[in-house]
Amino acid sequence: MTESLGTSDSSSTIQSYDRLPKQNEFSEDKLVMEEITDAKDGSQADQKIKEKKEKKKKQPTVPVYKMFRFATNLERLMIFTAIIFSTAIGAMMPVSIIVFVLIYVYMGTGVLIAAYIAQCFWVLTGENQVRRIRGMYVHAILRQDMSWFDKAEEGSLTTRLAADTQLVQDGISEKFGLLVTCIGQFTAGIVIAFVKGWRLAVVILAVLPVMVGTGSAMGYFITKYTLKAQGSYAGAGSVAEQVFSGIRTAYSFSLQNRFSKLYDERLEKAMKTGIMRGRVLGVGFGTVMFTLFCTYAISFWYGTKLTRERVMDGSDVSVVYFAMIIGAMSLLQLPPNLSAVSSGCGAAYKIYATIDRVPEIDSDNSEGLRPDKFNAEIEFKNVMFKYPTRPDITILKNLNLKIRPGMTVAFVGPSGSGKSTSVQLIQRFYDPIQGSVILDGHDLCDYNVSWLRNKIGVVSQEPVLFNMSIKQNLLMGVGKQVSNEEIVNACKKANCHSFISQLTDGYETLVGEHGGMLSGGQKQRIAIARAILKNPPILLLDEATSALDTQSERLVQAALDAASADRTTIVIAHRLSTIRNADLIVVMQQGDLVEQGTHNELLAMGGAYADLVRKQEIATKQVGTVVEEPNSEELLKREEMEIVREKLRATEELTDEKEMVDHLFKITTGASSVDIYMNKLLKEKEDRKNINKKSIPMGKVLKQMRSEWHLLATGIFGAAIAGAVFPCYALVSSRVVSQLVSPTIEYPGPMSGTNLDAFLFFVIGVCAFIGFGTQVISFETAGERYTKRLRGDIFRALMKQEIGFYDQDNNSLGALTSKLAIDSKNVNELITKTWGDITQLVVTAITGK
Repeated sequence: MTESLGTSDSSSTIQSYDRLPKQNEFSEDKLVMEEITDAKDGSQADQKIKEKKEKKKKQPTVPVYKMFRFATNLERLMIFTAIIFSTAIGAMMPVSIIVFVLIYVYMGTGVLIAAYIAQCFWVLTGENQVRRIRGMYVHAILRQDMSWFDKAEEGSLTTRLAADTQLVQDGISEKFGLLVTCIGQFTAGIVIAFVKGWRLAVVILAVLPVMVGTGSAMGYFITKYTLKAQGSYAGAGSVAEQVFSGIRTAYSFSLQNRFSKLYDERLEKAMKTGIMRGRVLGVGFGTVMFTLFCTYAISFWYGTKLTRERVMDGSDVSVVYFAMIIGAMSLLQLPPNLSAVSSGCGAAYKIYATIDRVPEIDSDNSEGLRPDKFNAEIEFKNVMFKYPTRPDITILKNLNLKIRPGMTVAFVGPSGSGKSTSVQLIQRFYDPIQGSVILDGHDLCDYNVSWLRNKIGVVSQEPVLFNMSIKQNLLMGVGKQVSNEEIVNACKKANCHSFISQLTDGYETLVGEHGGMLSGGQKQRIAIARAILKNPPILLLDEATSALDTQSERLVQAALDAASADRTTIVIAHRLSTIRNADLIVVMQQGDLVEQGTHNELLAMGGAYADLVRKQEIATKQVGTVVEEPNSEELLKREEMEIVREKLRATEELTDEKEMVDHLFKITTGASSVDIYMNKLLKEKEDRKNINKKSIPMGKVLKQMRSEWHLLATGIFGAAIAGAVFPCYALVSSRVVSQLVSPTIEYPGPMSGTNLDAFLFFVIGVCAFIGFGTQVISFETAGERYTKRLRGDIFRALMKQEIGFYDQDNNSLGALTSKLAIDSKNVNELITKTWGDITQLVVTAITGK
């Protein structure tokens, strides 16, 4: 791994600030109009509109069976076994109509065993597959080339890793097992009904296309809106990751409100999509329930008619009737489980697409040259390059340059002239669109990518240090075993051993997120030590001292001079004073190589380089009088003395505090301050545990949902109606049984007997449509609105914390983005599912009595 993977927190965040969209910039119609305006003629505009519409209509998913593609052979066997047992669980319910008493005991035991095995296998295989998927997804992301990262939003990747893989897990574990159980129960009911009375079964089946059509449409729209919502949440996650990764810059420029508004805009889109999804689910589920009770009405009315005509007896009608009822009852559990599987298919599409993508520059590919002898001679031959995201701008124009082994070559020029791009081509982050980069006589594309990058060391303007110890950071990218002595020697060459040894934990000191616990100069020297420890034949220095103060620059420059010895070194310079001793200086302007030569040769030419030198000298004189700078050894001594002074000040403050606490505590208890200090640490640790374990009171959630109270009331009202549906259904069903037993009883009037009971089933169906539809729509709407507000509140609360909050281990970038994604999802499920289910159960229990 090389240092070039890092980017500057400050520069990236300031650029994000400049590019922040206004409130309506995300309008799709506006984007289409801009594309039409940029098109050169009407046909191009029509083509763009057509592509936009096709993209908007198409909501890709993966087939259900492909969600299990990462299962091992053992897990496939377990899944197959789980399918059999899940089907058996569902089939035993309708079969129980035929056999009773003792066999019921056997069937109950069978259901217990089958349910246990099925549930265990579904959960185990689901957990194992998702763990494997997460690992492969992370590996696939790290495998991609830079052009892919240029087009991808950073935060969307972590959000998909946290939230979308959870959806996939829901779709391939117990929810899929419950779906199979529902299908098995429904299929067994249909089969038994046809065996015992096909005439009545055919009439009942006539209504099933409505139910199937409703379920299919519901699954389609749920998947569509789930994909849209996940895309919006991924965009919100990208905003959050930008903020948390550059939190110091965000605080420096007071960007909290600006980023909060941008985050809310992304959440607003997700909320609207989630509300539409809830409406589809509510109307679809209500329609399924209405159709179900209409089916009961038709089947009972026609069954009684067949009984009176002596075509069927009452027992067969009962078997057909209850087989169809129990089979159809499985449809009650179908929507949530089908929704989970459909959502999993939608979420798996982009995850699997990333896993399956083979980049053009593939670091995993084992093919390519791996020469034993490596001279590090580099040549650019007619190189032309454009970034994939900016194809209209030519960055390099026919660059021709030869760098001999062991040379130190410096690239200078204004911003955007192509200096850094040349370095990235050497690392093969990109390939030129024309020409070639030659290394030791072979095209760079002929080499193995991983081997090539292991031969290159990079020190960038803002090096990336990972949230681990200094020693672990030093060993990053080193493909061999190194001793502690080698680590110390590398750090001494990089002028960083002195300050590291003064730290409390030395080389085991944690550097914090992005190395935030260290200064810029300290991070830079650790990065140089890492490059020296790697001992690469090629060293790339990308403006390694431009962001440092004068004293830090002198220390870093001395370290760079030591690191550049006996290797091919390419320097991108901002301060021209640092490259005067370079073997070759290359001057770039707007992608063209305009001058090359040594420092003295270029000054003698009086061209672009001489002009740059004059401008920097004038700027230096305007800043102030040049004073004699101390040498590197003196600077290191000053740094060591400053560290010692800081330790002494901290010790004095701690001693004063300890003496005061000691005196006060001894007066009252006689205990020492050591005991006090240890007790304080233990108490703080226990308090943190208690805070983590403490659950938020339900009353506080309800108080925060004051603006959704009317939706909660409506949802509870709908859940109460839905809860009363089945007790009422049981009451009417008892009348059905009595009429089947005595089919010859005559009832006066058209609205009595069979006709009345059929009408009551219809009324129950209408109530079910109203109850279930109202419950789902109201709770889903309330849940989405509150979740949107809760996410925004959490985000704003995190942005109010002090900088030290982000340096804690449990508040890393990944932990905070995952908290935003997962915790709010759990709260959403509490509101949209739990409260409605509890209300239903309570009302069902009360009404049933």
